[in-house]
Amino acid sequence: MGKISLQPITKANWEDAIKLKPGEGQERFVAPNVYSLAEAAYEDEYFPCGIYADEHMIGFLMYGCDRSPNYPL
Repeated sequence: MGKISLQPITKANWEDAIKLKPGEGQERFVAPNVYSLAEAAYEDEYFPCGIYADEHMIGFLMYGCDRSPNYPL
């Protein structure tokens, strides 16, 4: 495996991000990437990133702060 880096999702790489799928049996733990990208487009506190090995996107993550009243802090 090459150099690992995080890069923001942009109009240049969003299609690569939505092609990524969770491993078998992991689907119930995360939202589909396309849903996460839509959420980040409308919520200022979410930041989607691609996980890269060299120049190839190998994973997706989104970080942020959920400030909803039902989220225990």
